[in-house]
Formats: sequence, structure tokens, C-alpha cells
Amino acid sequence: MLFVSKSKAGYALAYDWQGFEGSSLELLQQKGSKFRSVIHGYRYTSPL
Repeated sequence: MLFVSKSKAGYALAYDWQGFEGSSLELLQQKGSKFRSVIHGYRYTSPL
């Protein structure tokens, strides 16, 4: 978990997930009782 913040619109959170061949970064924003993906990125890193 990178961060969690709260505003009038609700919560926002970002996380970084490390996988075997790369890492994934996602920013989620609360909309009502659910969260929606605002932006998502992936970086490939070759296994050594």
C-alpha cells in the first residue's frame, strides 16, 4: 500500500504489486460503495 487519502468524494488508495516479471501500480477512487480504477500501469522487469 503506497497511500490512502480521504476527501469529500470518498477514499482514494494506491498500491504497488510486485510480481515475478514486473510490478503493477494502481490508483483506486471510491465512487459510492465501490472503488473504480483511475489509472493503472505495469512495468516489465526481466528475471535474472
